[in-house]
Amino acid sequence: AGRVLLVQRGRPPAQGLWSVPGGKVEWGESVAAACRREVREETGIDVELGPLVTWIERMDDAHHYVILDFVAVPRGDHAQPIAGD
Repeated sequence: AGRVLLVQRGRPPAQGLWSVPGGKVEWGESVAAACRREVREETGIDVELGPLVTWIERMDDAHHYVILDFVAVPRGDHAQPIAGD
């Protein structure tokens, strides 16, 4: 408890910087399913989502971002992160 899982970004924007796992919600996918999928793809860890912590909305000339941060706990006793995409 009290830990934050970070990934080092492998692609632009912000390549090489540290960030929480994240990505896009696919068409027809729930936000919760997208969160679990992105964490699994980027770290190899399956998580159980807890409550929403905060959200941020940003727009630029080309994109509309809605960033949702959730509490999550690993499923299983021996979850170890691995490099993902």
